[in-house]
Amino acid sequence: MPNAHLLQPHPHTQARPGTASRQPSPRLVVRLRTWWRRERLDEQLARGTDPEASAELRLRAEQLDSSAERVRLAERLEDVVRQARAPATTSRLPRRREVRACVDELLALAGRLRSDQPTRLSGVAMTELLLSDGLGPLYFDGANVPLQAAVQSARAAL
Repeated sequence: MPNAHLLQPHPHTQARPGTASRQPSPRLVVRLRTWWRRERLDEQLARGTDPEASAELRLRAEQLDSSAERVRLAERLEDVVRQARAPATTSRLPRRREVRACVDELLALAGRLRSDQPTRLSGVAMTELLLSDGLGPLYFDGANVPLQAAVQSARAAL
């Protein structure tokens, strides 16, 4: 065979031992997609989508359902209240007046998240969206839902 050398792999292109598994694990891919799509996943979970519908929804539901995450959300709500009560010159909160009008509801939501009572995933997801959506009622004057209604809905959904 005159061209037999063409059938042999080139020594520099042969896989080295232990390098064949350079592709990310499926679990890592799911984690990355979940992180990248977390807001969309939170929206779906807030609407009541079954977490078993996809691996990403399942992972996001596990994240939101942890007691550590609920405590973190409660702390963020309490921080929003602190910012609303701070002097206007030191507060970073854009809608201080609206927040101050529903301090009791925000603190009740935080308290509910900290409690040992079971929570529903949709309410936790609604709280996450309330705190993270820059175009939501906590931060944006033109939001579709008033802040007080959004807080009450999240609390009722818990």
